[in-house]
Amino acid sequence: MGLALERRSLLWQASDVLETSPMNGWYDDFGFYHGPRDPRLIVPKRIPIMGWTINVSHPKAPLLVLLTCGAIGLGILAQVLFQAGR
Repeated sequence: MGLALERRSLLWQASDVLETSPMNGWYDDFGFYHGPRDPRLIVPKRIPIMGWTINVSHPKAPLLVLLTCGAIGLGILAQVLFQAGR
């Protein structure tokens, strides 16, 4: 267990170095990435193995969030209508 905690600590230290770079922006208390000077819309998470996230400071971020939520909503609606038609 000690080795796992040490590894986690090292990963968080590395992520702290990455997130303090002015180009990389920062993460708020909710885990959202803010990088007003970062031109990327989709960026790697603090720990890259955990995937990608949205740069909420990017001008196109609200559109991407709305499209994603809309696609999920349409999928749920289609599933409900499909189940009701049986």
